[in-house]
Amino acid sequence: MPSFFPVRFHPDIDTWAHLATSEEAFARARHSHAARADQ
Repeated sequence: MPSFFPVRFHPDIDTWAHLATSEEAFARARHSHAARADQ
Protein backbone atom coordinates (compact mmCIF):
# COMPACT_ATOMS: atom_id res chain seq x y z
CA MET A 1 0.00 0.00 0.00
CA PRO A 2 1.32 3.45 -0.86
CA SER A 3 1.90 5.11 2.49
CA PHE A 4 3.56 8.22 1.06
CA PHE A 5 0.25 9.96 0.35
CA PRO A 6 -0.20 13.25 2.26
CA VAL A 7 -3.04 11.89 4.36
CA ARG A 8 -2.69 14.58 7.02
CA PHE A 9 -2.50 17.39 4.47
CA HIS A 10 -6.20 18.20 4.73
CA PRO A 11 -8.94 16.89 7.06
CA ASP A 12 -11.11 15.91 4.10
CA ILE A 13 -8.26 13.98 2.54
CA ASP A 14 -8.16 11.77 5.62
CA THR A 15 -11.54 10.31 4.74
CA TRP A 16 -10.90 10.34 1.01
CA ALA A 17 -7.56 8.60 1.35
CA HIS A 18 -9.07 5.90 3.54
CA LEU A 19 -11.72 5.12 0.94
CA ALA A 20 -9.98 5.86 -2.34
CA THR A 21 -6.21 5.64 -1.95
CA SER A 22 -5.90 1.99 -0.98
CA GLU A 23 -8.37 0.55 -3.48
CA GLU A 24 -9.36 2.99 -6.21
CA ALA A 25 -5.97 4.56 -6.84
CA PHE A 26 -4.34 1.13 -6.76
CA ALA A 27 -6.91 -0.25 -9.18
CA ARG A 28 -6.48 2.73 -11.51
CA ALA A 29 -2.73 2.30 -11.46
CA ARG A 30 -3.06 -1.38 -12.32
CA HIS A 31 -5.65 -0.64 -15.01
CA SER A 32 -3.58 2.05 -16.72
CA HIS A 33 -0.50 -0.16 -16.46
CA ALA A 34 -2.34 -3.11 -17.99
CA ALA A 35 -3.76 -0.93 -20.76
CA ARG A 36 -0.26 0.32 -21.53
CA ALA A 37 1.09 -3.22 -21.62
CA ASP A 38 -1.61 -4.23 -24.10
CA GLN A 39 -0.61 -1.51 -26.52
